[in-house]
Amino acid sequence: MIFTYMAITSLIGRNVFCKLGDVRCFKRFHLYQGGMIICGLSVMCLPSARSFSSVVGIFVVYGLMEGAFNGQYSLLVLECCGKHKVNQAWGYLMFFIGVGSGLGSPMAGEIQILIS
Repeated sequence: MIFTYMAITSLIGRNVFCKLGDVRCFKRFHLYQGGMIICGLSVMCLPSARSFSSVVGIFVVYGLMEGAFNGQYSLLVLECCGKHKVNQAWGYLMFFIGVGSGLGSPMAGEIQILIS
């Protein structure tokens, strides 16, 4: 059920923050950065969760912010690179996201072993 809550709030976050990105007074890059920061902070709060409802609350915030920054990917790539180079830029983006996702967990485990 926790992942269902996260998926629903991610869907809501993508819709809301993409609409906010279209408004002139909001900058897409700032929405992306804010989403990433709050998403990271919510993950850091997970060890302090003591009940099921607090874990659900953290996952709801994580889902909203995950939707906030994932919804901005394509718009930021288009804005930064232009429509003629968007395919190549998207490929590079997905490559580096994959490398970070693939190497992040093992590196965190190694750091944890070295610390303790």
